[in-house]
Amino acid sequence: VTNRLIKIHTRRDPPAHVVIEVSDNGPGISPELLPSIFVPFTTTKAEGMGLGLSIVRSIVESHGGQIVATPRQPRGMMFQIRLPIEAPVPYELQLLANVAR
Repeated sequence: VTNRLIKIHTRRDPPAHVVIEVSDNGPGISPELLPSIFVPFTTTKAEGMGLGLSIVRSIVESHGGQIVATPRQPRGMMFQIRLPIEAPVPYELQLLANVAR
């Protein structure tokens, strides 16, 4: 593909979530690799470390959200991030609040 394209779309998912969709028209991810793309050190790039999507998933989940990857036809990928509008307080911050009392 000579004209690479990335699209970002946001929307509210009532009653209490926001959805961020990031899609591209790149080569996509092979069906064999798709189940493990969020596993640390999984990469398709010769120079890749395989940490990017794993870190993204950790950040999204720490905010009470979910991330899903879906192949696009005829090529490319779409990543959908769904986050609560009011994020839960992380467990670590709850512990700190209890210690401060």
